[in-house]
Amino acid sequence: MKGLKNAILFVYALSPPISLGFTPRPVSFLLRTSIMASSTSSNTNTCPKTGNPLPNLPIPEPLLSLTPGTWAYDTMSRRLNKEILQRTYEENQASFESSEFAQALVRFNELRSELDNAADTKLSYLKFDEVEDGRPSEVVERECREWKDILSPYIENNDTWLSAPWLVTEFYAYRRLIEAIGYYDKSNPATYLYDPFAVAKRAGLKSSVKSAENMLEKIILHAADQNLLHDDTAELTEHCEKLRKRGDGRIDIIVDNAGFELVTDLALADHLVASGVAQVVTFQLKSHPNLHALEKDLIETVEHYAALPEDKFPNARAAGIRWQQYLKDGKWVCNEDNFWVQPSPMWEMPEPLTSDLKNRCDLAFVKGDANYRRLLGDRYWDYTSPFKDVVGCYFPCPVCSLRTLKAEVGCGMEKEQVERAKALDDEWMVNGRFGVVQFGSGGDK
Repeated sequence: MKGLKNAILFVYALSPPISLGFTPRPVSFLLRTSIMASSTSSNTNTCPKTGNPLPNLPIPEPLLSLTPGTWAYDTMSRRLNKEILQRTYEENQASFESSEFAQALVRFNELRSELDNAADTKLSYLKFDEVEDGRPSEVVERECREWKDILSPYIENNDTWLSAPWLVTEFYAYRRLIEAIGYYDKSNPATYLYDPFAVAKRAGLKSSVKSAENMLEKIILHAADQNLLHDDTAELTEHCEKLRKRGDGRIDIIVDNAGFELVTDLALADHLVASGVAQVVTFQLKSHPNLHALEKDLIETVEHYAALPEDKFPNARAAGIRWQQYLKDGKWVCNEDNFWVQPSPMWEMPEPLTSDLKNRCDLAFVKGDANYRRLLGDRYWDYTSPFKDVVGCYFPCPVCSLRTLKAEVGCGMEKEQVERAKALDDEWMVNGRFGVVQFGSGGDK
């Protein structure tokens, strides 16, 4: 199973790094952080919202966006508006300035105005229009109820974009963007199901091919080992070998970004099927646009690779054709769910998703930093807290996290490794240089 370890290492290591300045996390927190903590605390170690198991350790405070110099503060007070939404406007300017998008542009600019004054602007409830929403009414009603439950503690507390937990406001911002452009408004064909990140995703897809051609020829990346701050690949390999011998493994990949990172997810899934570890791989995907992958992005990626010229990109084209067949044969399955675009910690995973993973899935790979933050509830765990006591004890099936560090949260790293990373790089927690491969057996397995 040596090939599995190499596949795991390249998936974690090839996530594109980011470079943003930060200062250490704040020592003190406002009393309002207890709102989020109380919603997931219980003397019986079960989640009061869902009845799911909780982490074995006391749940710490969530990250807020109040402290200048932190990545959370920079994201919510500047980066989200000045960089991400500005780039979104520039990439969609022709559409946004058309008559069909007139109301959408007004709402888009209202959102940006709120973020310009993030410290003083209070959160408000999302707006849902069951008459014009193109989805089934029960889907709309459920999402409306879920977001009301998520936001009500902070709205009732008069929280702002900065004083509410960072994870909540970041996911809320992307859902507000979907509301602003009229993504679900079937009465406006121009905005209905319009993906404002499509330009960026397609650029990432096209630029991925050259790197992927070399990667798909030979998946080996020895240099990754020295930057792993925790490595459970031996334990993971043992689990995968059991699945391979059994011959009917069901593995999920909880997907993060589109573009090249999605290609690495597909390459991992390819290896899992080809090696016999998985009979079926299910991709858990986002249900509405953000910078992460939807089912349509995965399909577009597969089709793009299958159509590449064989003389220039033989390995990438061959992979694309294999991937098409996996989808056709049911060896690859796509599943979109609203839970993957909401900020709730993963111990609040709702039904029927929880039971599906518990009863069907033999192993879930959790990809990317946003998903990792949700595994940890985006809270300040001690970096050395064991992964099995934070995540492995509650997750509904065996779980492997493949993460490059891009936020000031983490667990399951040995003290010596943490000190080594600190000595090597002041920005070790946020710039994507270091990573972890962490495995947990699952709360009910």
